[in-house]
Amino acid sequence: MKRFVFALALGFSVAGIAQAQSGSDAPRQRAVEMTRQLAPQLGLDEGRQMQVRRLLVERLQQEEEVNKMYAGDQTIHAAKLREILNGYETQLQQVLTPAQLHRYQQLAANSNATQTSVQTAAAQR
Repeated sequence: MKRFVFALALGFSVAGIAQAQSGSDAPRQRAVEMTRQLAPQLGLDEGRQMQVRRLLVERLQQEEEVNKMYAGDQTIHAAKLREILNGYETQLQQVLTPAQLHRYQQLAANSNATQTSVQTAAAQR
């Protein structure tokens, strides 16, 4: 169940799922929840949790803006979201230890595989 929740939380940016909440607090609230899920899986101490949360807030705010600006153009929308995710992961490399980064990459790969399976199953219905 935790893996599924993590997969959904991590995968929404790649899939471009519209934000369920509105308002300026939504990215911050989602970042808090995502950090709470990541912390035990990556073994984050309090200092790293704060840094990851800050990076997530920035990422989610940028994604929110892209979702509004490029809602009508899926090609640009997807490209912009990939840019944001790549920037986030680059910054994350500066925060996490090598072991934590390796674990994050494993979780992200599992999340992407799960997301692809869910999308494939949904398309076959």
